[in-house]
Amino acid sequence: MCVDEVGFVKYLRELKLRESTIKTKLSLIRVMAKRSGNLWDSDALSVVIKKANWGNRRKNKASNAYRDWCRWKGFDYEVEKLREEISPLHYIPSEMRARSHS
Repeated sequence: MCVDEVGFVKYLRELKLRESTIKTKLSLIRVMAKRSGNLWDSDALSVVIKKANWGNRRKNKASNAYRDWCRWKGFDYEVEKLREEISPLHYIPSEMRARSHS
């Protein structure tokens, strides 16, 4: 973990976020840094988030993670909230199978 990541994690802990949330935000920041090459370019990051092969829920989480990173660095980033789609059921049993389990 580099010095910036240590400071970012400390900042997120000061916000009293859960460790699982901190881990997710840090992971997303790492991915976005790798894909954009520069976390200081918020326009490029917006494009990276929009073009990512993620669902809208994940894109919203990435935007929120980046907003937190920006606040930690002392500047503002306006999150563009995307409409989250409703997750379909993973498995719907056939009528025959449902009857056999009754």
